[in-house]
Amino acid sequence: ATFNTLQKALDVKSRVELQDLVVQFGCAPIRPSVVRVLQQYKERFIARLPPGDKGSADFGRPVFLAVAFHLVTRKNKIKVEPRTLQQQMGISAADFNNISASMYELCFDTLGVEKTKKKAAGRKTHTAVLDNHRCHADDEDSEEEGGDVGADPDMPLLSKRAKRQADYDDWKKV
Repeated sequence: ATFNTLQKALDVKSRVELQDLVVQFGCAPIRPSVVRVLQQYKERFIARLPPGDKGSADFGRPVFLAVAFHLVTRKNKIKVEPRTLQQQMGISAADFNNISASMYELCFDTLGVEKTKKKAAGRKTHTAVLDNHRCHADDEDSEEEGGDVGADPDMPLLSKRAKRQADYDDWKKV
C-alpha cells in the first residue's frame, strides 16, 4: 500500500499489460474474453455519452483493464483477489468498485450470471404432483361412491373432507 502511495506521489506509473496478468494468474484462455469485454464496454460507454464528451473518454487507465480482467475471471470461476489486482495495478479500491459496477451493468449480457435457476420445461413442481395425485384420488373415490364427492366442484375442500370423514365413520360402525 505504501509502495502504491509513493508511486502516485512521484507520478510513476508502472504499466501492466493484459499478457502480464494472464501469465501471473495462470489464466491465458480468458485473454480473448477480456479483450472483448473491454471493447464492448468502450463502445457502450461512448454510446451513452453526450456528443460533446465522446472524444474525451479515456480508457487507457489501468483500472479498466483490471476490472475487465477481474469480472471475466469471476464469470469463469477463476479465483483472483481484487485487492491483489488493485495493488499490482496501483489503483484505488473506490475507483475499482465504481468502474466494476459500471462495466458489469453495461456488459451484463457478457459478464452477468443468472441468479435464479431455471426450472426444466417439462418438470412438475412438488405441489403440481400432489394436486394431480389428489385429483386422481378424488376421481377414484367418486367412482367407488357413486360419483357424489366430485359432483359439486363449488363445495369447499374442508366440507369434502368432513363428508369423507363422516362416510368413513359410518362405514367403520357397520
